[in-house]
Amino acid sequence: MNPECVLYCTRSAIVRALECNADIDAALNRIEELRRQGKVRVVEMRDDEVQTAYLRAITPSVKKKYPIRQVFGSRQHSASLFARGVPALVVQSASGTMAEDVFPHKESERIVTIHEALSRLFPNK
Repeated sequence: MNPECVLYCTRSAIVRALECNADIDAALNRIEELRRQGKVRVVEMRDDEVQTAYLRAITPSVKKKYPIRQVFGSRQHSASLFARGVPALVVQSASGTMAEDVFPHKESERIVTIHEALSRLFPNK
């Protein structure tokens, strides 16, 4: 079984000027195609759901030792942009029980965007 991808996103709140949101409109178009194919689920969360989803999504960053706190907010407000100003693409195990990766994130001081992640995960386009 393939891993499941879930996009947490509030389209109206995306801050397009942020580096971590580079090519976000192209990524959202691709996600819509993948959603129709059943390969990506898109979730818009209520305010009371954000923190729980964020805590679940950071698991891979701890295991793989890449920073996401400042991608999805700041040192003081780590999840302030999660799923709102900055959409989050979470790659889950096939069973959906564990997050295996999250995008965007930093690798070697450069940001891996959702657009880049989609190119890696679904290279046939």
